[in-house]
Amino acid sequence: MTGEFKDYTPSAKWDPTATKFEAFVNTHGRLPSEAGDDDEDEPHLARWRRRQIRMFDSLGDERQERLRAIEGFMTNHGPAAQFPALAERSKEFRAEHGRAPRRHSKDLAERTVANWERDKRTAKGRGDLTEEQVAALRAAGVLPAEEEPDPGDTAIR
Repeated sequence: MTGEFKDYTPSAKWDPTATKFEAFVNTHGRLPSEAGDDDEDEPHLARWRRRQIRMFDSLGDERQERLRAIEGFMTNHGPAAQFPALAERSKEFRAEHGRAPRRHSKDLAERTVANWERDKRTAKGRGDLTEEQVAALRAAGVLPAEEEPDPGDTAIR
């Protein structure tokens, strides 16, 4: 061995799965989710992505480049990295539908955005968001444009 990492995934299986993954992203405009049901292969593709990220450094250069070329494959990993994309999806949903997304919708994409918004409002209440994140949520219409005064602040004690 000359210091190179061994590629543990046979090409006969890796290449077709990578092709399916690319096709899913191109068709649906998003990364696959383990809970998703837009495609019968979606949960498998989500798990495959997680494995590829975990073993990314041991993949050959060709495979690394192929994965980097898939929009969001590496950059949208983890909640912090997904924030800008989900804030934009929230803004687009409101612009397209003229209303907030519903958590109990039959549409998975709508539920995803609605649950994300709820989580971000909760995080704001706890003080867990950065100023940039709060500004992005206001711009998307998730939070009011101006801070409303806390009614508890004006109460006589």
